[in-house]
Amino acid sequence: MRKAAVLGLAAALSASSGPVWGSQPVRGSRAALKGRPGLRLLRVPKTRQATDYTCGAAALQAVLAFFGQEFREDELSKELGADPEQGTDFRRMAETAQARGLKVSVKKGAGLADLKAALDQGSPAILSLQAWADAPTDYGQGWKDGHYVVAIGYDAKNFYFMDPSLLGHYGYISAAELTARWHDEESPGERISGLMLVFSGRLAEEDPEAILPIE
Repeated sequence: MRKAAVLGLAAALSASSGPVWGSQPVRGSRAALKGRPGLRLLRVPKTRQATDYTCGAAALQAVLAFFGQEFREDELSKELGADPEQGTDFRRMAETAQARGLKVSVKKGAGLADLKAALDQGSPAILSLQAWADAPTDYGQGWKDGHYVVAIGYDAKNFYFMDPSLLGHYGYISAAELTARWHDEESPGERISGLMLVFSGRLAEEDPEAILPIE
């Protein structure tokens, strides 16, 4: 379905009978990565989606860059057939990455152990989950706020993501939240839980923290 983008800070917490993950303000939930016990992290380049329906293209752009391949988001968006109403089909994302020499494993019904195993092998994974609702939402029950993110690491409590809706920052979701939010309606009538695209290939040789000349 159409993937959400950040249009501003999320609404403040409001009363609800269930968890309201999407209503937490960004400012109040910031945390530092340094000093977190058991942290494993892949330094996937940060990208920012240009529209509210190209999170799939921006997520794939980050993964390709991790493997040393540079592409513009608008080019990928066109190739992927990103649609303002339906977003980006995960099958097109897998095919596009495979056409560029990456190995892609598409998993449905994946769980936290599967995600940890992929990350332990040095493989980033694109997940389709619920995020960035316009109004306070029980993500455990909702299917209308689908969003692509790149899983890049985990520690004892949280999973970490390159989220194309966050400018200049990585994001995190607790393990319990991720279990509740990891589902989406990929197309009308096609509801999938635990969708994960795992990528592997030759890593970029260049240091991602290197400072490059402007030519």
